[in-house]
Amino acid sequence: MEAIYEIYDLLKSSRALEYLGGGHADDPAERTLLQRFFDLILEKDRYDDDRAAAALYGKGFDGTHKPYQKLKHKFKYRLLNLLVVMEDLQPDYSTKEATIKTLYREQAIAQILSLKKSSSELSVEVFKRVYKHATKHQMLTIMEESAGKLATLYGLGAQKNHTKRKKFRARYYAHREANNAKQWLIDLYADTIEMYRDSPNQEIVRFLEPHVEKTKEIIANFKFHNVVYMGHVVLQAYYQLSKNSTAVIENAKAAIARLNTGEGALFIQISVFYIGQITVYAQLQDFDRALGRLDNLLSKLEPGSANYYRFQEHGILIALHAERYAEAIERYQQLNARKLKKSVSAQAYQEWMLLEAYLKLLTEMVPGLENAFGSKFRLAKLRNDTYLIARQKDTLNLHVYLLEFCFALVRRRHGQVIDRVEAFEKYVQRYLGAKSTPRAYYFCKSLVQIPRADFHAVRTHRYAKAYLKGLEETEVDENYYATFSEVIPYGTLWRMVCAKLKGFEYLDAGMLPGRSLPTSPSDHQTK
Repeated sequence: MEAIYEIYDLLKSSRALEYLGGGHADDPAERTLLQRFFDLILEKDRYDDDRAAAALYGKGFDGTHKPYQKLKHKFKYRLLNLLVVMEDLQPDYSTKEATIKTLYREQAIAQILSLKKSSSELSVEVFKRVYKHATKHQMLTIMEESAGKLATLYGLGAQKNHTKRKKFRARYYAHREANNAKQWLIDLYADTIEMYRDSPNQEIVRFLEPHVEKTKEIIANFKFHNVVYMGHVVLQAYYQLSKNSTAVIENAKAAIARLNTGEGALFIQISVFYIGQITVYAQLQDFDRALGRLDNLLSKLEPGSANYYRFQEHGILIALHAERYAEAIERYQQLNARKLKKSVSAQAYQEWMLLEAYLKLLTEMVPGLENAFGSKFRLAKLRNDTYLIARQKDTLNLHVYLLEFCFALVRRRHGQVIDRVEAFEKYVQRYLGAKSTPRAYYFCKSLVQIPRADFHAVRTHRYAKAYLKGLEETEVDENYYATFSEVIPYGTLWRMVCAKLKGFEYLDAGMLPGRSLPTSPSDHQTK
């Protein structure tokens, strides 16, 4: 009774009473038994069925509360119908997200309505609306369930319609087949991800190879975007692991073309294949195409949105690896990084603060960039802006140590370097390894030789020779811009740091890892 009272309290209006009773709610003489029941449940002390029945029927009460319970049962279904009517007065299909919420709510209501014969007509109308909007957005699971329900309802009672039953039954089986194909692809991709943790790439390629043709058939035979998306995701994983750059690019083009048709695909799904193309172009060092494709992706996003920041971060990192330092700074300055704090997680914001620190480090190392930011970077500010990352004991935390060490070296604050080197080396020994994180390990082990060599370039290179060889022999992480693993290539950063050491002019530049340093602003602006 208390629950019924709370529901009524939410719906309390003359229209609700009129709908439930069929009479005029404001005229006491025309109030039906059901309307008087509404009045009764407002009296909070009458929650007991016996007492409530006696109060409702007065002198006509025969001591049994069965009629009263029957009335409650009738009230439940009338109220349920009222809830549906009121709920559907303003359905929200304005956006994909709003549609999803509305459809799940309406589907739940229609499922309950279908249990009662008196509500079956209303149930059909709700399921038809659910199916229509689910089809518009290609929400396969809801399409399958609502088509199955409509096929059942069109085979019963007053709603019986053989033609419609046959139509929705055929659609139900078609949607179920598509859902089964999607689930097969999801399971295949999940197995691939599981293997990726412990298995070499060639072993994963051998696992995927027998399934490639079936995946292509599924993509060709089904039009639903979720099926197409998962199929192309599986193919992209296979081609990437096979080092087939051409196939990755062609697969991404085909996926974007298919997913751009219709309203069903989410932009985040399409962006996966843009990133696939960008990855390949960056790996091939075709930086013009990589950044051009990225700018194409950014043009489809609202400037200042969380996704815009995330993808622009990729652009900055690619520009840094292309040694287009002025462009990297310009991309950063186009955005208001401080506004990002309001729209993303604290850690995502702090990654941007790390990126800002790297760019400011460049302004102190690369000729022509000295005034790019206008104000000198305060090293003490770094820990404050990255307090979450600084507390973590993983490879992301490495950037804080690297930046502090490199700023001190570049500014020739040798006392600070000596004070920090012991803690830095302990961190390297504990959290990095030649097998798990080889490039970071070799670079950091090279850095700690600098104070031991008395900050002399030639001596440092001799002490660090074995580690520099390991660094050169280890490839850069192909997904550096996605994993935030190597903001500035370690070989290039090593050259920049060494250039600030005494005796650098006596060092054979050909023996250093990385590319030659730019000597004028035009060098790093036009590359």
